[in-house]
Amino acid sequence: MSSTATATATVPPSGANLRPLRPLPAPPSRPYTILQSTAPSKVTKPRSTGTSSEKKEARKLAHSDIERKRRLKINHQFDQLKALVPACTQFKAASGGDSGLHKLEILQHTVRYIEHLHTCLQLSRRGSSEDDSDDSQRRMSIASLLS
Repeated sequence: MSSTATATATVPPSGANLRPLRPLPAPPSRPYTILQSTAPSKVTKPRSTGTSSEKKEARKLAHSDIERKRRLKINHQFDQLKALVPACTQFKAASGGDSGLHKLEILQHTVRYIEHLHTCLQLSRRGSSEDDSDDSQRRMSIASLLS
């Protein structure tokens, strides 16, 4: 084909035998709207040749692996909290082995310890002119945290 070729339309001669156009269908009885998606179009991955059950199994295994790694990270963070909070480390020493603390207990001890540290910080900012009653209250709060 040459690049200079032009398309020509054939026009039937006048008086030619033309068929009438079909009538348009009636509009729907209910009004409808055309929705346009604002989401970007999906990028499709090349299809693998495996069966659908093989794909499901691969997805299931990948999800299980991701979930297992997530749980390991969470448990590692709880172990770090247990090592930092005195009430948790004292409980571990008293039990003579693995602390056996539940995650909820670790969080409760951690919240109490942070509240105690916050109180100590406020008291130190006020100044160290405390009388003996304040000192005994502080000792009692520390003892309650450690138990």
